[in-house]
Amino acid sequence: MASPPNSQSAHRKSLAQNALSLFGAHFIGKVLSFGLIVFLPRFVSDEELGAYFVAIAVTSLVGVLAELGMRDPLIRELHLRPERSAETLGVAFAFRATMSLVVLATCGLAVLVGGYTGLLANLIWLLGGAEVFNGFAQLFYMVFRARERMDYESICVLVERATVVGIGGGLVAAGTGRMSLFGAVALGAAVANAAIAGGYVIGRFSRFGPSFAWSRWRWFVGLLGPFALANILNLIYFRIDTILLERWSARSHQAVAWYGIAYSWVMALTIFPGAAMGAAFPHLARLSAPDAGGDASDALAALYRRAWKVLLSAGVPIAVVTATCAPRLMRFFYPAELYPPGTVDAALRILAWVGGLLFLSAIVSNTLRAANRRRAIVALVALTAAINVGANAWAIPRYDHVGAAASLVLSEAFFVIAGSMTIRAQVTRGPGWRFLPGIVASAAVLLGLLRLTEPLPLMAQLACSLLGYCLALWAFRSIGRDDWALPDSL
Repeated sequence: MASPPNSQSAHRKSLAQNALSLFGAHFIGKVLSFGLIVFLPRFVSDEELGAYFVAIAVTSLVGVLAELGMRDPLIRELHLRPERSAETLGVAFAFRATMSLVVLATCGLAVLVGGYTGLLANLIWLLGGAEVFNGFAQLFYMVFRARERMDYESICVLVERATVVGIGGGLVAAGTGRMSLFGAVALGAAVANAAIAGGYVIGRFSRFGPSFAWSRWRWFVGLLGPFALANILNLIYFRIDTILLERWSARSHQAVAWYGIAYSWVMALTIFPGAAMGAAFPHLARLSAPDAGGDASDALAALYRRAWKVLLSAGVPIAVVTATCAPRLMRFFYPAELYPPGTVDAALRILAWVGGLLFLSAIVSNTLRAANRRRAIVALVALTAAINVGANAWAIPRYDHVGAAASLVLSEAFFVIAGSMTIRAQVTRGPGWRFLPGIVASAAVLLGLLRLTEPLPLMAQLACSLLGYCLALWAFRSIGRDDWALPDSL
């Protein structure tokens, strides 16, 4: 079907505008989600909260069946060949709709095989439905990213998060329906998310119809194949620890609740890399394409180097502050009797380093995917997942939720190191490390200030220490103004 007459260039915004749009919306969304993690434990038991985290892990793993590695290759295809967007979208929509039926069937199988009953079974069904509709919304987000109009994605993210947190959280706080009703609200928010995102795509970018032609499906599955395996392994890597913890820990749902709260904290603190690399992905794809111009190699190396500088300098304070202040953060946000020392704070101290590493793994993953290095990303994720599962098998029975956290740090560090070496060998030269000593020195200044300002109230301690870190970055001149000023075009 024909696309609206507006050209792609007319819709395009700068990389900086797109990064700020994504960051702003996801920041607000994460703040809302963070508020949910802060107050939910005050109104529900550890058993209910643990069931919720297990249901999220199960449905996330099941939901990968509908996505099957679609995101990055589809963004790349839509961006590099916009004239075929209606046809490509039609195939993608039909494929996701078909696989969504598989998702729902697999949710039923998971409930049966896992022996899940009661609240946990209800949450798996409700959150599984939400996963399906949010998956359709994610399909439409790929169009926004390919057309470099992330402001549309931002609106949808805010609507979905505000509905879940405002209505769902409010009902839980009021004692109405507890977590089952919360899951129903999450499902309703997902339906609204998909409807709004789909409306934007059809009205602003491309009208399309579902296509079930086998010839097109064969092409599409070939496009997704290697990334599908990588995404399945990646979700196993990030979600299997919660499922294994529920099975292997003597504390079961209680241990999952402690680990899940710490994990949610870390995810809430790491929105910047996703926003920055999401905005940079079309540029990375264009610069690493086989038919890119003669200057593309230097431009790709410059963008890669800048990403390392900016994301490393932003990730360091997340890791150092969270690891150092975990006990104080827990006491500040939760009553001492709710989560005493050795519960959430013990996992948060370790997962803080995962938070810092996620800034770097975002660079590695997006660079390899944008450059279409399929075999490399599959091999990396497979090895990372194997390391994670093996480490969990040894650590959880011995160290409970702390062991699960340590296993994630180990596997994430492997992914960053091995992935960086792969990029240097296959995609572009390394970032150079002249900026690294200055960032390390600034981190030492930050740690010292955190120790010196411990007598101060928590917020004053954080403000003084982070200000000192920023001044140290400026003084050591590892990061310049040009590094933070994302270019309008590359």
